[in-house]
Amino acid sequence: WFSVGYTLLGGTSGEFNWIANDGSWSTLNTGVTISTSTWYQLVTTWDGTYFRFYVNGNLEATSLDLSAKTWTDSSNSVDIGGFSGGSSYVNAKISIVRIYDQTLSTSEVTQNYNALKGRFQ
Repeated sequence: WFSVGYTLLGGTSGEFNWIANDGSWSTLNTGVTISTSTWYQLVTTWDGTYFRFYVNGNLEATSLDLSAKTWTDSSNSVDIGGFSGGSSYVNAKISIVRIYDQTLSTSEVTQNYNALKGRFQ
């Protein structure tokens, strides 16, 4: 499964991160910390080899080569704003969620950010 969120344990508290688990953990810490009352666009892309994590249109972290990993469990639901099983929830407003059936390029991520940022800043 995959998770996009922020760390409370491990890494820097309040830092945006991305986590994947296929039996072992793969974590990307961005170094970008959350400020209250601020809108952020978070994007994760997967090209079959690397996960890339963007904050506000900027590439902040790239995973190691994960092409040998097996991501097979498709029975899990998509949870937005909460942890699988409903054990915890984010205290935030979520404005837009998009799931694409293709990998967005860096320029496409930046273009989407620039097209939407005026609504929230």
